[in-house]
Amino acid sequence: MRRIRQLPFTMAVVCLVTGIWNVGWAAEFPDPCRDHEVRLRLVEEYWVATHTAKVSATVQVAADPTKAEAVRVEVLSLLRRLVPESGAPEGVWRITSAVLSRDAAGLERWQIQADIRAAERELPGLHDKGRRLSRPGMNIHVTIDWTPSTMEVESVKEQARKAIYRKAADEVERLNAASGMRYRLGDVEFVEAGIPARHALRTAADEEGKAEVMMAPQTAISRADRAVMQAHVALRERQCR
Repeated sequence: MRRIRQLPFTMAVVCLVTGIWNVGWAAEFPDPCRDHEVRLRLVEEYWVATHTAKVSATVQVAADPTKAEAVRVEVLSLLRRLVPESGAPEGVWRITSAVLSRDAAGLERWQIQADIRAAERELPGLHDKGRRLSRPGMNIHVTIDWTPSTMEVESVKEQARKAIYRKAADEVERLNAASGMRYRLGDVEFVEAGIPARHALRTAADEEGKAEVMMAPQTAISRADRAVMQAHVALRERQCR
């Protein structure tokens, strides 16, 4: 019984002695091998083209408080007439904000913001179309943003990363041929640049202080943004004395 109680203490002493022995061994007999490292910076230029644009519609509505549901239905119908929904994940009207206030006459005033991703063919004449769909008590203001969608950007980034991996593999092959060593690909750290939003058509205030929408292009022209992806690459080779 006494031996069983002393067992944990005995194991602790053994572990402590073993640890000290290992530290002493490592100090007296260091690892004869080490990784020799060559660091590179690889760059890949790519272009993100887009054939769609984000359409943002601001709908201002004045209505009787008892007709809120009818207003909602009318706004959705109006938006779908402005830009028909395509059924794609980004091709559906989504309400992003709705602000409600009440004027001195007791009418509710809604300001509704909605977005959709639209194909080029839907964009020419969109400003005039918004004016035609407006009526007394319901005004539509439109902005168009040509910044590529997240899906478009990520697809091209994936291709850029693949290109950098190929460049890194080529560098390994060239380095091994020149040095006679056996380098391998180590760490790859990507540095990505953002896509500039240069193609946004913004609203401007007219002399009456009301939002006036800039006219969309009358021809469908694809847009492309240039971006650069960098990667810090480490090539390693195990060398032993």
